[in-house]
Amino acid sequence: MIWEESTLDFMQSSLKSSSAVRAAQAPVWVHAASVGEVKGISPLVFKLLECETKLVITTTSDTGKAEASRLFPSADVNKAPLDISFLVRSFIKEKKPKLLIINETEIWPSMISEAKKFGIPIVLVNGRISDRSYPRYKFFKFYFARVLKKIDYILTQSELDKDRFIFLGARADRVSIAGSTKFDQQATALDEAKYELQKKLLLNENDFVITFGSIREEEEDLILSALKEIFSRKQEINPKIFIVPRHPERFDLFFNKLKDLEINGSKILASKLTDIREVGVINKNTKLILANTLGELLLFYKLADICFVGGTFSKVGGHNIAEPLLFAKPLIIGPEIHSQKEAFNIINSLGALIQVSTSAELATQILYFIDNKKNLQNISKNSDGAMLALRGTTDRVFEVVKGYL
Repeated sequence: MIWEESTLDFMQSSLKSSSAVRAAQAPVWVHAASVGEVKGISPLVFKLLECETKLVITTTSDTGKAEASRLFPSADVNKAPLDISFLVRSFIKEKKPKLLIINETEIWPSMISEAKKFGIPIVLVNGRISDRSYPRYKFFKFYFARVLKKIDYILTQSELDKDRFIFLGARADRVSIAGSTKFDQQATALDEAKYELQKKLLLNENDFVITFGSIREEEEDLILSALKEIFSRKQEINPKIFIVPRHPERFDLFFNKLKDLEINGSKILASKLTDIREVGVINKNTKLILANTLGELLLFYKLADICFVGGTFSKVGGHNIAEPLLFAKPLIIGPEIHSQKEAFNIINSLGALIQVSTSAELATQILYFIDNKKNLQNISKNSDGAMLALRGTTDRVFEVVKGYL
């Protein structure tokens, strides 16, 4: 059979069109480790969803998977396959992603290598290498250099992170500084939830509310010590304390410590909260509330007069210190902040945080603000300025990402 030239042209055009349609329908694969990382990359994910991009999201933890499912109900959310070549290969064959976006330091060799074998572009966003992990990366530089060279583009949180990625083997022309998307989180939808929770807890404007967020196991006794000092000196003002553990498995163990908290022979009434819809069952005289409500940390920050962010008395070097600033809340942190030096420098330079070194200093600072509540207003104004200085990363990251869509 002899094909006419016009028929051949039509068939080639149809094949190209069909291929383009399949590419457009293919999902973007976004990988983040756990709850904090899922929330941190959420501004970019929402921007992708606004563009009607299909998404496959993977996490390494069950809590991260639950948070991703809550935040992105239209996405295909999965636990990441173990970083073994044939398992990753099977996952890629099933999901057929057109782009892999990796968050922070989730540098899994098999994930990256297999994606590259399938011709999938790889972009690492919010890239960072902490002081703690950098020596290990340097020791295995010969190995990680091969992995990093397979990443098409790396967007780092700071200049220091950029320099470290390049030293470890990333291509210098494919690395740039963008900041962190976690500072672009929006929290405007929490107003109604805050009002409802205030009513159920019988909170009023005169109550002094303190939220301790993302508290790690190694920080629990330090927080308890600070609370003893606060309650021993300020029982008459009845401060309300919310404590949100970083890891759910610590919930019951931490509560056993809280319920035994005693001042001058009197126990401080403590309660558990696992669902904000059940908050009405909490005794109105409760002073300590240990919350284990997935994804509700921002709500407890919004309720507070002052916030302490955990991980800052831990070798992890701090959790998201900008979250309280979303609501212009005064922020107290501990001495360990190496995981987010750039943000710390900006927030600290604008007078939007107080850093303490010990449990006694933490208690003293909180007691000072209880007695001088008006002084909180100045720090709140500074918090607004700090957030403005930190925002804008998501747009910069998206400009790079859309080039690979």
